[in-house]
Amino acid sequence: MTTQAATASVTSPGAGATLASITIPTALAGTEFEVVASVWYAGTLVLAADSDNVAIQSDPVTAGTFVTAEVLSAPAVVATGEPTLFRCNLVAQATIKLIAVAAGTASSIYHVHLEANPVVTTGIGETT
Repeated sequence: MTTQAATASVTSPGAGATLASITIPTALAGTEFEVVASVWYAGTLVLAADSDNVAIQSDPVTAGTFVTAEVLSAPAVVATGEPTLFRCNLVAQATIKLIAVAAGTASSIYHVHLEANPVVTTGIGETT
């Protein structure tokens, strides 16, 4: 099983825009995943508008644990973002994506990284 990953930079994203996405193949349905997401910013930012403006969700929403968009905590400062770890069991083929919750401010740049790593069970209570 291989890691699925996507990295992107989006300038002034629109509300609800997909910033990055990965599709988990049907063959891996029922597999547990560790999903790592991070966001960091550049350009001209407005703290009130750009902070905490990226969410993770799965599509279709019934496919995993992200039934509604879960917002990543990311203050709007020009810096490297801290990754956020999620663990989920996708029961069907799904697309996991990072979206802009609201429109980003003019000249803001959202850098995002998303990856899903299959969790391999090596024995009772052990995972890698």
